[in-house]
Amino acid sequence: MFKLYFGTSKETMTVVDEFATEAEVWIRIQNLLDKSSFKSYYIRKWLSDEKNNIYTIDYGSHNFFFFIQYPKVG
Repeated sequence: MFKLYFGTSKETMTVVDEFATEAEVWIRIQNLLDKSSFKSYYIRKWLSDEKNNIYTIDYGSHNFFFFIQYPKVG
């Protein structure tokens, strides 16, 4: 399962939801941005926690980020 989080940092992130596929995660992120009327002009993604397989998603807020925890492989 993919877990989607939201917050200002990994230390403050809270769970948004869990998804079966990565595509569902991205659809939910877009829906949340649309709901808040936030127009994102870019998306950046980087591995921020290798141990827990968590990626930070910068969508242009400057203060808040999404975090995706990918399932462990193997």
